[in-house]
Amino acid sequence: MLRFHLTSDDLTHVRMARQPLALWDIIFSLNLLQNRQAALVFDPWRHAVRRQLEKAQLTSAVAMLSQLYFEGGHAPDFLVATPDVADLDSALDAVMSTPRTVLGGQWTELVRLRRRRLPSWSRDLAEGDVEALKSLGALLRRYYDIAVAPYTAHLREAFTAERSRCAELAMSDGVDGWLAGYPAHVMRWEQGVLATNHPFEADYRLEGRPLTFIPSFFATDVPVATGEQWIPPVIAYPIAHRLGWLTSDTPSPAAQQSDSSSLNRLIGPARAVALDVLGNAMTTTQLAEALSLSLPMASRHATILREAGLIVSQRRGQAVVHTRTPLGEALLNGEPAIAVPPSGPCCPS
Repeated sequence: MLRFHLTSDDLTHVRMARQPLALWDIIFSLNLLQNRQAALVFDPWRHAVRRQLEKAQLTSAVAMLSQLYFEGGHAPDFLVATPDVADLDSALDAVMSTPRTVLGGQWTELVRLRRRRLPSWSRDLAEGDVEALKSLGALLRRYYDIAVAPYTAHLREAFTAERSRCAELAMSDGVDGWLAGYPAHVMRWEQGVLATNHPFEADYRLEGRPLTFIPSFFATDVPVATGEQWIPPVIAYPIAHRLGWLTSDTPSPAAQQSDSSSLNRLIGPARAVALDVLGNAMTTTQLAEALSLSLPMASRHATILREAGLIVSQRRGQAVVHTRTPLGEALLNGEPAIAVPPSGPCCPS
């Protein structure tokens, strides 16, 4: 768990990005292409993007690009720029202008954190090679044009809705009300400490620096850039989505409700039962007992439901506790187009 200790003065420096940030959208969308998180929401997008990347003969290049990013969607700071740089042109200019000393230091850190060998061309980036930086910028732009740009209307609609939600809370109840208004599995605000759910422990103090919230359409967990070296402290978190956001083929509520087996066909009868019993929070062991299943099988069901965005899983001590999300609730009730809440970081069942 990461904890930000905020003084009353710090609260006057808490802000939210004014619009979606191009480089952050690149980071999180690249991460989505490497996994199956929130499959019900993002699989249509994954299929469409992969087809276009293959058509543009960029599949291999984008696979190599993804190797620059840490596991879990984190990236070297120079690939993120600052929260004040929103549009792609300015962001790429900032990437191209990164000092060589910064590139070298971040490449060293990248090597330390990665489990696999980095591509050979990453060494050229670390040395500030002009042609390597230009090639990187060109690839980022081509990827953005395929994976992000066609969906900017959806991004901006969801971003605006989230910004309005937070603004309403802040105007009604102050910054305290805003920070307390996030689901507990995303972050918790209590007694001057803002805690985000992460598998490792750390404490941060702003010491006069601003803290920027970045709602992200493509994020599926709560990555945090602490800003110790290159960028200011930020918390990027998932925006709510609508099931079927990429297609108009979503069945009407009446059509779904008229067919009682639709959920069974979607996720399978065993997982439909598991989703049903998870209206109350349960550990994996309790889920196994409730379903009369082995622990590995209950864990497998929980993993699939979590990847689909139907439940969230949080570690509490030695146990992992699973809870149904509003998306899971909506599917049980036959509702086709509903808000999908931010999902917590995946953790072993």
